[in-house]
Amino acid sequence: MHDNLPKVLPVSVLLFLLTASTHAVECGDRECGQPHPDAPKELAEFSFLIGQWNCHAKYLNPDWETYSEGDGTWMAYYMMDGYAIQDDFRGVFADNYIATTFRAYNVQEGRWNGYWLDGRSGQWSRPLLEHDVDQGLALRTSIKAPDPTGKPVDILLQFHFLDFQKDRFHWRQNASLDQGKTWIEDTMLIDCQRSKTGAKTTGRKTTGRASAIETEHSVSAWQGNPP
Repeated sequence: MHDNLPKVLPVSVLLFLLTASTHAVECGDRECGQPHPDAPKELAEFSFLIGQWNCHAKYLNPDWETYSEGDGTWMAYYMMDGYAIQDDFRGVFADNYIATTFRAYNVQEGRWNGYWLDGRSGQWSRPLLEHDVDQGLALRTSIKAPDPTGKPVDILLQFHFLDFQKDRFHWRQNASLDQGKTWIEDTMLIDCQRSKTGAKTTGRKTTGRASAIETEHSVSAWQGNPP
């Protein structure tokens, strides 16, 4: 059975929700919107993401020997009359990179559901489903990626939203090659600061040697995947 998030929200989330109403947010050229009065109360768990953010990312390359870094933007807003949240992610991997994620709370199942869409290829992700963590918010999905021999393998990805503040948050990705028995940590890290001017920062990319990662597996199979 799929675990749900703790009924008691993390302290960092509660602090954000108490201060968010007094902090103006920007969503570029569009309206950020408002949650619908009849929307599930759990929608507030992702309200910290509403607005526009300037982000810096570090992620492992498929060779597992080097990492790349880049800057981009993350912008979230209410959609479907305030019953769901959509967020757009631009840059980091390439100047023209764009992806979007749709997030909604499934009241019947008692958990968050979502899908990620690559704007360039039109490829949809498998479902993004919430799961229980000690702190923060987390979603899981899986991807198909080729191993060094070209054989497709299933890789479980876990996305964590951590350290929510009114002007910053941290995102991390872990990967598992054995369906969650063990995890390769920090396959991608993103630090975001709330945009004060609405200006976008995209496209800067560097490469370097990867830092050591503790794992019981050969790390040759994983392929990077955007948030």
